[in-house]
Amino acid sequence: ERSFAERDPAANETILTGDIGVTGDHSDNVNTVVMGADGALIDGFTIRDGRADDYSSLSSTDSGGGLYISDGSMVIANCRFVENFGENGAAIAMVSTSSLAVLNSVVAENSSRVGALYSSASGPLVIENCRFSDNSGSSYAAMIVRGTPFEITSSTIVDNSSTSIFGALGFIEFYGEVRNGEIRSSVIWGNTSTSEDLAAQQMVFSDTESEIDVIDTIVQGGWTGTGVLDLDPLLDPTTFVPMAGSPCLDRGDVTQVPRDRADID
Repeated sequence: ERSFAERDPAANETILTGDIGVTGDHSDNVNTVVMGADGALIDGFTIRDGRADDYSSLSSTDSGGGLYISDGSMVIANCRFVENFGENGAAIAMVSTSSLAVLNSVVAENSSRVGALYSSASGPLVIENCRFSDNSGSSYAAMIVRGTPFEITSSTIVDNSSTSIFGALGFIEFYGEVRNGEIRSSVIWGNTSTSEDLAAQQMVFSDTESEIDVIDTIVQGGWTGTGVLDLDPLLDPTTFVPMAGSPCLDRGDVTQVPRDRADID
């Protein structure tokens, strides 16, 4: 490699792991693999095997098995968070006055009590061109956002499973804070919970004071919004890209392409 742009993280995987003791024995893993820092950029890593299971109420010992950030602003790009565990946020937890952008990344096969990603921070939280899949939890298996303003764009949230009535995504009021959010050009499909309401298996919005806009997005079970479809997205089961005949094809809005945050010109 002669330049940063020539990297291929998928072909040349660099792993940050919490499995620092006996290999495969989760009891001696670190609580959090990466501690966030203000101004940091984490780019091109696989972050795995964190085990934040020492309950102490939203600290790095029980939240954010992969990454924990408090009181800072940072960017995660081109990363994979896999097989982490956390009471709150198996893969990622952001609290207090932190803000976070997660770009071109995969969050998959993590297990939690609440959310593969957990946020109760002042934010904002930005998720662009990401996939959340095959995560499991007691509630909100993919993500719970408590009072944090957020944007989810061009992302795929599929095949996450909760063992309660609370589905893959949860947008919840946090101590009376009024925050707004937007989901745009995304797919929310195939997520499961014990709820009999198919839409509620995908996401739950219980913050009556804030607003969430869902735009040009496929939501299984339907959702109130602009350009929302309740149609099978026909994603390839391996690559998660739309196959021939997918309703996702040719529906993009070029004016809404996510920002090129890596380009400084």
